[in-house]
Amino acid sequence: MKLIVLAAILSTATSSQEQQSIPNDLKLLESKQVIVGRLPLCEPKTFTVNLNYAGKNATVVSVKPGKTFKFPARALDRLTPEMRAQLEDTQNAATLLLQFEDGKQLDTCSAIGPKRLSENMDLAPGQSLAPVSASQSGAPSPASPVSSPRDSTPPSANAPAAQECPVIVTKVTSGDGGFGHALAEGLTTSEFQRQLDTTTHSGHDKHYLDMRMRNNSSKSIAAIESVVVYANKMGDETTRDTLISQNTKPIKPGDEHKSYSMDRTERTQNGAGQVTLYISRVRFEDNTFWQDNGSHSCSLSNKAK
Repeated sequence: MKLIVLAAILSTATSSQEQQSIPNDLKLLESKQVIVGRLPLCEPKTFTVNLNYAGKNATVVSVKPGKTFKFPARALDRLTPEMRAQLEDTQNAATLLLQFEDGKQLDTCSAIGPKRLSENMDLAPGQSLAPVSASQSGAPSPASPVSSPRDSTPPSANAPAAQECPVIVTKVTSGDGGFGHALAEGLTTSEFQRQLDTTTHSGHDKHYLDMRMRNNSSKSIAAIESVVVYANKMGDETTRDTLISQNTKPIKPGDEHKSYSMDRTERTQNGAGQVTLYISRVRFEDNTFWQDNGSHSCSLSNKAK
């Protein structure tokens, strides 16, 4: 009888120490150790799949939420429980950057929802999802004063020096896209589709980030990586995204690369303010690279309309 009671106690203790499940808020996984299962992983920011790390331990370096529209509660209430669960899982999706014990970094190739992630990944034993206190993380407590932009200290003398730009940003606009986008929209969608799209996005019409970048170097460019930053009317950053040019041919010296992306979600979150685009990396055809040193010298700003 004593053995049975002891076994029951041990069983209860073991179950209380079971691994916690993957949370809906994937941001809680940052800096946590996980065990990767049968989950395809990619070289960061590519679709080059690497399957050699299945079953291995890794640390979550960063969690980048996917670009999804947040449906209002009243719209979600009209869905079936299954559809609502699926949509909420998609809205909680994120791309995870993982670092393995040998130093190798891989990401999840694209944004993945908590449900699918929980089927292919586990928290490592002993990991806790409890938030880290301010004293543990070194972050200031809520009572600590926060400086505003107008009373911040001048830039340090050790600030990164301005760089010569291999790529010049000649245009960056955030708006409805004008006649060009309106024409393309009219040729590819019906009036009903356009009205439905606006309705499902709480009355917000499509919004576009248009960009032009000129090769200012003496070498052909294979790809350009840029960062777009949105700031509200107070000048505070609200959101940002990293973009990689999808040019099918090399950008020759003096040539201009034109591109655009949908930024309705960012515009909705930011409101009227400012958008800034700066070049973060350039890969040349000879496989050499240029990289921003933190000065963000190769940039252009404009009002977000």
